[in-house]
Amino acid sequence: MKIALVSDIHGNLAAFKAVLRDLHHQDVDQVLVGGDLILGGRQPTEVLDLLLEKGWPAVLGNTDAFVLKVADGIADQSDPDFPMAAWAAERLRPHHLAYLRNLPSLLRRHLPNNRELVLVHATPWSISDIVLPDAPDDLARRMMREGQADAVVYGHIHSPYCRAVDRGLLVSVGGVAWSNDEDSRPAYSILAVARDISVEVRRVPYDAERELAAIDQSGLPLSEIVRKLLRSGGTLGRLKGLT
Repeated sequence: MKIALVSDIHGNLAAFKAVLRDLHHQDVDQVLVGGDLILGGRQPTEVLDLLLEKGWPAVLGNTDAFVLKVADGIADQSDPDFPMAAWAAERLRPHHLAYLRNLPSLLRRHLPNNRELVLVHATPWSISDIVLPDAPDDLARRMMREGQADAVVYGHIHSPYCRAVDRGLLVSVGGVAWSNDEDSRPAYSILAVARDISVEVRRVPYDAERELAAIDQSGLPLSEIVRKLLRSGGTLGRLKGLT
């Protein structure tokens, strides 16, 4: 059994399509989507329409929840992401908002040999807490304990890794957009289940400079940090101050 894990698209349809082209050549049984679908890219509605067409199960991300707050008029306008979220919210139609409102915070899937996978956006208890690859053992064990699965899988930090925790695996799948490991290429992961569970991280090429030029033409108020992430990737160091 193989499960493709795609997360943190952030409205970047070009990067998402690059992932889909690569995914088309992989022999996977199902695809799960880890949230943060629309904020920060110039094509939020196109991304959601494509996800609706695919029918892939997805979880709610923290930026998805923030866009919903903007749409409901209850978001903090001083938040640095507010301009990007407002730009996205203005473009969403009622069926897009309904789709986001109905996303769960956790997906559970049965695996062969009586094993289970859990997918969340950030943690089993929060859509915004940050768990880094070098998180303390106690935090990694909490992820596994509260996920109650053999593989606990998440996105959010935009940096793929796999960590053995006791008898299970803690897996961050990487981001389609906004990489945080100094490699700006879109990333996703494939989890293979046989006698053991293994994870393959896949990187795909796409033209970031062309996308940035298109963003400038679109009028999307792109923050400088997102511009840098799209062009050259970032580092997990920028997230450490948030933990």
